[in-house]
Amino acid sequence: MRKQKVIILRITFIVTTLGVLGLFVSGQNLRVLNQKVDKELEVTREKVAVQQDKLEALQKEVTDINSKEYIEKVATDQLGMVEEDTIVFREKK
Repeated sequence: MRKQKVIILRITFIVTTLGVLGLFVSGQNLRVLNQKVDKELEVTREKVAVQQDKLEALQKEVTDINSKEYIEKVATDQLGMVEEDTIVFREKK
């Protein structure tokens, strides 16, 4: 009877020790996983910030393109157009 109790106590101790060890290992794995997720989140936030900057630049470009000054500049520089009352001088070749 006494021997049986000792065996049961040892088995209980071993099972408890293994359970605690298992919980510790699981906790370590969760910590590593959490660190990976935090790093991925940081990288994703940086990518979002870059895309936000690009979006703002494009929105400014759209605003500029729709301005009268931009349209006049393109008409003059690229299309060779001039305003109605403008006198154009051409260089002889």
